[in-house]
Amino acid sequence: KPLPGEESMPVRYVNLEDAKAFAAWRSERDGVTYRLPTEAEWEYAARNGTKQNLYPWGDTYDAKCAVLDGVNNDPKPVGSTPCANQWGVKDLIGNVFEWTQAPAALYPGSAGEIAPRPEPHFMLRGGGAFYKSTGKTAITATFRQDAAASLRSTALGFRLVRAKAGKS
Repeated sequence: KPLPGEESMPVRYVNLEDAKAFAAWRSERDGVTYRLPTEAEWEYAARNGTKQNLYPWGDTYDAKCAVLDGVNNDPKPVGSTPCANQWGVKDLIGNVFEWTQAPAALYPGSAGEIAPRPEPHFMLRGGGAFYKSTGKTAITATFRQDAAASLRSTALGFRLVRAKAGKS
């Protein structure tokens, strides 16, 4: 339950199991299936599907479209930016990183290697308010980072996708 006065803020401080538990609760409550997006689904939405844009709103960064470059990780209310992708989805860039259901992995064909870790890591997408819009690690629709499944952070939340009837 959100804190008083924060009802329109993104959910934060949730680990992967918290997000999955919420999806299960919401699915039961609403009688439909909700889940975390796959990493591929998240990127497809953030890149405007087959348009393959660098941002959900196009190929040029626009400061009014993303909550980035903040002095801290304090997010803005959900939907406070006017820019959406072609399906009307907002806040895909900035505000808070979002859990995906994808285990940490390299892109197919990468020559890199993932070092062994003491616990499972999963992919995050989207970027937090403190992250930057320029430079080597600029947040775009292609930026990805992994995190331990147990991580809870001021810069980490989630969004759910709803399965079509008859699918999961």
